[in-house]
Amino acid sequence: MSMGIYGSAGVTFLHTAIPSRPLSLLYFDGESATLTASGSLDSQTAVLRRHVELYPTDDFTFDEHARGQELCALAKDLKIDGFMRMNAGFEVIICDALSSGIREVHVSNVTVPGNYIWENDPNIPRDPTRQPPLGFGNTFSEEYAWDWVRSGAWHYGSFGNSGGTLREDRVSLDLCGMVTFYDPLLQSLSGKHIGGIRGKDKYENGWGLRKGHRLLDISTTDVNTVRAWVKQVLHRHGKTSLFEKFKRLFWSPLKCSDTNWQLITEVITNSHRSRAVEIGEIFRQVQAGQLSVSKAMVRIHQLSHNVLSPFFQYPQVGVLTLVETKQTTISRCSSLFTSHGTTDSLNDFEGLLKDSIHIVMDRLCHWEGDLLEWSENYTTDIFRSPERLPHHTVGEPSSEEIGRYAAETDRVLAWLGWSNWVDCPVKCSIEEICYIPMWPVVYSNGTRQGSIYAGSKLTKQEEEYFWSPKCVSREMWAKAGGRGRDPEHQFPDVPGNGGDDDH
Repeated sequence: MSMGIYGSAGVTFLHTAIPSRPLSLLYFDGESATLTASGSLDSQTAVLRRHVELYPTDDFTFDEHARGQELCALAKDLKIDGFMRMNAGFEVIICDALSSGIREVHVSNVTVPGNYIWENDPNIPRDPTRQPPLGFGNTFSEEYAWDWVRSGAWHYGSFGNSGGTLREDRVSLDLCGMVTFYDPLLQSLSGKHIGGIRGKDKYENGWGLRKGHRLLDISTTDVNTVRAWVKQVLHRHGKTSLFEKFKRLFWSPLKCSDTNWQLITEVITNSHRSRAVEIGEIFRQVQAGQLSVSKAMVRIHQLSHNVLSPFFQYPQVGVLTLVETKQTTISRCSSLFTSHGTTDSLNDFEGLLKDSIHIVMDRLCHWEGDLLEWSENYTTDIFRSPERLPHHTVGEPSSEEIGRYAAETDRVLAWLGWSNWVDCPVKCSIEEICYIPMWPVVYSNGTRQGSIYAGSKLTKQEEEYFWSPKCVSREMWAKAGGRGRDPEHQFPDVPGNGGDDDH
């Protein structure tokens, strides 16, 4: 990332350093280092300035130096080392390297000689990520930009030759103290987590659900509440003075149950997501005439039965009525991760995580239970005919029934928001990377550089393609990728990328 921004032009020194102790950082979730006016900076802006503007100025949006100074003033107040944020990859802001125990390993002058002629040529476009005549970058500029994509993709998932893992393992999140703006105690945001990005803008396919949520209506009172929560959480990890140690003799810091909430959510998604996505695809194929109804019912029955099998027993086996069987199955399924332990062992932040997990599981298990009961009637039919004859026949559901269950499946998948963002649909070739759209290095074939970030009007199909994981090569990215910019600040397109000039 550093080389992608600063290595392509000018005199550049790269500092390599390591920490001598674990660092205490505040992580702003989401793409909080993404410099847009459409909400990516909302959480840190609210914490820093106690209000969020609908139309922030460019000076505010792009002035990272000023934002860094404000963040470091906050770090001093919170007694932490700095912050962690994300755009195309993860970055850490260390406010005082000396006091944080950062040790410099070496400094390299990575300047590429002989490029100053192009850098000072007024006839060359002011794009440092491309070589002349498309920009003033040095001979490695495109490769630096491509490696920015590569290094970010290391933490998008293990699929597609990215060479990475599912998460950034160099950082350990303290989920005992996860503060969220979705907390129901923040009354000014109640019912406001909906809508478009700015004004009447709507990015329905890409920005739906949580992607388009803003903090425009947050009150000063609620901001102060969030700041108090953050201080409460960081008391467990911040730099502790002698006075703080003395206070803790009479006051206990925030308790933590040590529940591995990250693992629980991963177990849930691993157990349910692939089956849920497959069921959605089965309905799509049936309605498109690509799969017979009878084969679809068998697969839906198998998938819904298998995911519920640890909690399910047939009425005849359990000596229960059909209604009791379904209720017991859903209850066992939905409470699997939340029925153990006591509420007293959790702090308020963990309590919110536990409640959220139960809500998700309850919706999932009800949906899967409905599918099992419905598909059972058109496959094995054991519920209604336990003593059925060998040649027992069943009918097929009506198109109205299929449409109703397909619509509910779409609603559940959309509500979950478990878009298949960590996997490409096929295994990428050795020279490709499985990539998702991450500002400011954005790939969108068939549209102008930067796609929606550059104001392109996309069809529904184009927008779905833009937000889907895809295998991208360096050559493909050079044509239809680049720094995401609005039209006013957009760089010239590479010829042949499918932009407006090529139609």
